[in-house]
Amino acid sequence: MVCQTVETLAVDFARKTTSRQGEELIRGTLYFQAPEEVIIKVVEPTEQWNVYRGKDLLIYYPAERKAFRFVSRNRLMVPFAQSFIGLVREDFGLSDAGFLLTENRKRANVLITVWSPPRSLRSYVSEARVGIQDAHPLFLEFYDPRGNLLTRVTYLEYREDLEPSFPGRTLIFQKSPDMEIRDDIRYSNHRVNEILPTEVTDFTLPEGVAVEELKW
Repeated sequence: MVCQTVETLAVDFARKTTSRQGEELIRGTLYFQAPEEVIIKVVEPTEQWNVYRGKDLLIYYPAERKAFRFVSRNRLMVPFAQSFIGLVREDFGLSDAGFLLTENRKRANVLITVWSPPRSLRSYVSEARVGIQDAHPLFLEFYDPRGNLLTRVTYLEYREDLEPSFPGRTLIFQKSPDMEIRDDIRYSNHRVNEILPTEVTDFTLPEGVAVEELKW
């Protein structure tokens, strides 16, 4: 796993989302600032800010001056933010989120750790699984109480020229009773422990912008 010496991280991304509604391509930059703040600035197809703090997700559209705050059961249930940023936390931050390690399995040369969720998530999640090979995470999975796969994040194309190493691509699969969503995310221009832009570190909503609160 990536060690916890990463204080800041910035990485550009191109994310292709495929669902029954069709395909969507967005581009932007993902920022991390220790201990757990994640800010994603989308620049295409429209400017959008996504600010993750704890279990809350704030989405702001500057052109429309509209903002929405989503309150989630658990930050780990927000796959895009967690899929990359989880790498800078030991065990993806599962223990910090209330998960308990219950089992270690070995499949060929892959170590699989199995985690039980906190009580607040048990009606939705039965367990999480992490696959690790040669100190690199291969996948992160969540299963529902019936044993069906809810989310799988697959890590590919690790950048061995970086210290610490980070993936250059992730695949995310999400499934619910009425839909399937697949994300193919490619990362570039990784900046580790560099000073983040002030628009990120000092991000606040402009005066006069009301926030509509919704449940995730």
